[in-house]
Amino acid sequence: MSHLIKIALLFGLLSAVGCVSVSLAPHEAKRAKDLQVTPPDRPFESINSRAGDAAWKNQNTGSIISYLSDCSDGSDPSLANLRDEILRGLENVKVQSEENLIYQNRKALRTYVLGEVDGITSSVDLLVLKKNSCSFVISFVSSPEGFQRDRQAFGLFLKRFEIP
Repeated sequence: MSHLIKIALLFGLLSAVGCVSVSLAPHEAKRAKDLQVTPPDRPFESINSRAGDAAWKNQNTGSIISYLSDCSDGSDPSLANLRDEILRGLENVKVQSEENLIYQNRKALRTYVLGEVDGITSSVDLLVLKKNSCSFVISFVSSPEGFQRDRQAFGLFLKRFEIP
């Protein structure tokens, strides 16, 4: 399994197997409904996302764009706690940038990090937010080289992603 898929699955596994103590869900997550999601443009293609809501991979660069929603009843973790729990699966994490912003008319936290999985460096761009009693993690995972090539695709994905 490629290290990028491992990272993407790591994010997805948050809800499926209860790896997150902040309770993204210790059981099967209730997914958000009525989202308006436009898939990333080609060369991204849909891949099986057993744990997350949906994921797309650029077969040329290995970059993965995905999102995960959890509307299960439970605790109300802060955006920073959500981010920290997600990044806990990476080693040697180096925060490149972090920004509090408004996204979908809600407070959000966007974090860009470099980290390692199995000794291989990966770039991770995360946007976490809460809306309508749901937690959302929108992620872009890539090699540092793929990150430069595909970051515009992730920006466009974020612009098209709509939570009612």
